[in-house]
Amino acid sequence: MIECKRCGRSNIEGSGRCEFCGSLLEDAGSNIEDILANPANIRFPHPPSTVTTPHPVITKRRNVIGRLTINDEREFILDGKDEFLIGRTDNISGSQPDIDLSNIDKEMVTSRKHAKIIKKSESYFVEDLESTNFTYLNGRMLSPNTPSKLDDGDVVRIGKVYLVFSVTSKA
Repeated sequence: MIECKRCGRSNIEGSGRCEFCGSLLEDAGSNIEDILANPANIRFPHPPSTVTTPHPVITKRRNVIGRLTINDEREFILDGKDEFLIGRTDNISGSQPDIDLSNIDKEMVTSRKHAKIIKKSESYFVEDLESTNFTYLNGRMLSPNTPSKLDDGDVVRIGKVYLVFSVTSKA
């Protein structure tokens, strides 16, 4: 061990500077070429981690599936893809949304490509696609092309249709 002349701390042999105060150690006999040539001689001030079990947060991760529900009746399961288009079917333009509100929105205030739900890792986001009648999250109008995170129980309004977002886990 090499003792630092400035603070008195003991440092590992071959250290160039004190690990506590950063002062240059006088007996720093080893040079960097010797250390790189013999990496087995490197000693660390702390032993390696002895943790053998995964972090608790990692073990509690689950495969989250989103769900949009309309009036506690119709359910759209958000699984199998990373993006889900919300809108109305239009046979002329060929628009076929994943979440089709054609039969629900009788006044046709939902745009053909109104919004989308995006899944990133285990989180879901809603994004307005520059719709004519806007998209709302919990009563707040969303800025176009800006994803907003969805939490369990959030209410998304597309035109005059209210969708409740919820999460469940896949077994």
